[in-house]
Amino acid sequence: MFFSVLAGASIGLSVAMPFGPIGLLCIQRSIAAGALVGIITGLGAAVVHVVYATLAVLGASKLAAALIAWSHPIRYLSCSLLIALGIRVLRRAPPTTTAPRIIRAPNAFASSLAVAICNPLTILPYLLFASSASAAGLDSTTVPAWFAVGVFVGTTGWYCVISGGAAAFRSSLPPAAIRGLNRVAGSMLIWFGLLVLCR
Repeated sequence: MFFSVLAGASIGLSVAMPFGPIGLLCIQRSIAAGALVGIITGLGAAVVHVVYATLAVLGASKLAAALIAWSHPIRYLSCSLLIALGIRVLRRAPPTTTAPRIIRAPNAFASSLAVAICNPLTILPYLLFASSASAAGLDSTTVPAWFAVGVFVGTTGWYCVISGGAAAFRSSLPPAAIRGLNRVAGSMLIWFGLLVLCR
């Protein structure tokens, strides 16, 4: 049990830490609307991490085959979502004060959930881990539940850290700086979408 939780937390953290669309959304929304919205954004992605990790452990080979069969539609959908989010951030009205912007929690959760579901890079590390789980001596009857718990702890913990860190700087940022960060965030989301399409 302990090894499964530790393995899940380690791989969940390693998948979440590299800078990508979800981390960018957490930072941008934490600065725009506060840490809670950033954390909720991260929770949407964390749920997808847990589901993908569980599915990968239960049936890595079948899931990999399904991903290959649906690779093109998934890539196009992921590209469309990222570009749409990027354009939305770019078109967002500039703040006139440093008061937190209102972003609805369900919208923050749902958008990150959709991006994580359609991002092929979310599930690949879990497929790699699942393929070597038996070699590591993990019990297939207990791995899915405890491994999923570890993944949730690792991913959620990281998104809480970056959201809290970003929100801590918010009060010291003038509206012009927040507007500039929104432009950078929107441009990078569009870039991520184009990168998914090209790859």
